[in-house]
Parts: sequence; C-alpha cells; structure tokens
Amino acid sequence: MKGIEAPGTPALAVGAVVDGAAREVLFEADSLAAAGLTQADCAAGVEACLAETAAVRCRLLGARAPQRVSGRTAILVADGLATGASARAALRALHNRGPLEIWLAVPVGPQEVVWKMRGMTDRLIFLEAPRDFRGAAAHYTDFAPVGDDEAVRLLDELLARR
Repeated sequence: MKGIEAPGTPALAVGAVVDGAAREVLFEADSLAAAGLTQADCAAGVEACLAETAAVRCRLLGARAPQRVSGRTAILVADGLATGASARAALRALHNRGPLEIWLAVPVGPQEVVWKMRGMTDRLIFLEAPRDFRGAAAHYTDFAPVGDDEAVRLLDELLARR
C-alpha cells in the first residue's frame, strides 16, 4: 500500500493504492475536498504509486507469493498517522480481502484521527494521541526509513522461523 499524495503537497495523502492480484485505488473524499482536488487531478500520482508499489513488492517478496489475508488476522502497521487518509484506504482494502480481524498498530497520531480509526478496526494499538500533534517524526529519536535490504532480511528471518 502506498499513499497517493496531493499534487503540490507531498505530505498530504488523499488516498492510497494497493497492489497485487486485486489492485485497488481508494480515495478519501474528505481529503480530496479539503485540498480542492478531484480524482482526475491525481491520475499521474496514482500511476506513479502503482508502479512504485509493484516494484517494491518485487524487491521485498522476490519469488515468494504474497501471504493470503482471507480468514486470518491482518495487522496494518504504520509509522504514524497524520490525516489518516492512507490508513483508512488501506483498512478498506484489507476489508475487501476478507480477513477474520483487522488490527491497526501505530505509535502516534493526532487525537481526533486516532479516535476515528477505532470504528474501522477490530483492535487499535497506539502509544500516543496528542491533541497538539506536530507530525510523526517529532515522536521518534530516529525516523530514518528501513531500507529494502533490511526489510528483506527481516522477512527472511521471520519466514525461516516458521
């Protein structure tokens, strides 16, 4: 899953794309309206997101098949919430794949956004929900992204324990 960024405002997600056998493009109507955009305004961003998501999936999974979600507990993990648009879109996409339960785990997000997520998940796990939210990075000592090589190594370790 990758957030669709509003043209000209890269920090603002207005939806998300979900790659795989059932590719989905999900927009957040409220986020689009707040930015004064239509879905058509985001067409180039959607195509870029789909291409990037497919490339990342290839790098991370290699020859492995994606894990099935149907009938299982799916846990969506995010580094933090800002508007919640990407997380809401990802949760809707997960619902469409038929999991038994969906959990959302985030360390931090604005209080009003975190509360809205409660009704979209079977279990919500969070550490902080400040009223005066100033971005997820402010709550980390090190907010550097995990590289693909590290992610592949961690996935390989996990799968080797099964």
